[in-house]
Amino acid sequence: MSIEYITDSRQHIMGSIETTGRGTQIAYNKDRKRVGLYDPKVNRTYDARGRFIGTGDPLTRLIGSLTRK
Repeated sequence: MSIEYITDSRQHIMGSIETTGRGTQIAYNKDRKRVGLYDPKVNRTYDARGRFIGTGDPLTRLIGSLTRK
């Protein structure tokens, strides 16, 4: 398992993406609340409620969009 921290231009942590042993990536906001999940086996991304939001891996953009609100 690995964790990648997502930072803004001033190096403030906006969130993180945790990669599990199976390759699934889970996105968290800066408060460690789950905001999304990417499953590379089916190339699909889901929001925190498990709803399909798109193909590919937009987790970094998802974290960024949540912090700008």
